[in-house]
Amino acid sequence: MPPSSYPARTGLPVSIEDLAQHECIAGTSGSWHFNAAGQDVVHHPKGRFRCNSGQAVIHACVSGFGICQLPHFYVLSYLDHGMVTLILEKFQPENETIWAVYPQRRHLLPKVQQVVERLELELGQAINSSKSYPAA
Repeated sequence: MPPSSYPARTGLPVSIEDLAQHECIAGTSGSWHFNAAGQDVVHHPKGRFRCNSGQAVIHACVSGFGICQLPHFYVLSYLDHGMVTLILEKFQPENETIWAVYPQRRHLLPKVQQVVERLELELGQAINSSKSYPAA
């Protein structure tokens, strides 16, 4: 997903292979997954910017550092405001699962319960009430 100004400077990738010629913003995983004709295709992004925060990745993208791949709940408002552009939509990756892992106890600590409930609320609203954006 490039910022809206990116296409004017560099053109857009039209294939997964084209990403090698573009400035990519990497997150913690170090790899991007795509679905090409039912096959998982992995791209290892190369770029000058790498961080461990999805919010920092989208901010770097909007600031013109390059292309990123993030779950749609990170980018919905930026898409709605025309600040980023979807690319490679036909290679939409499979949905990723988010897990909250904590020790199994008879009585969950109140602060752990609050975090889990907050995640369910915030992420559930972002995912369920959002538009469907492929390949975000």
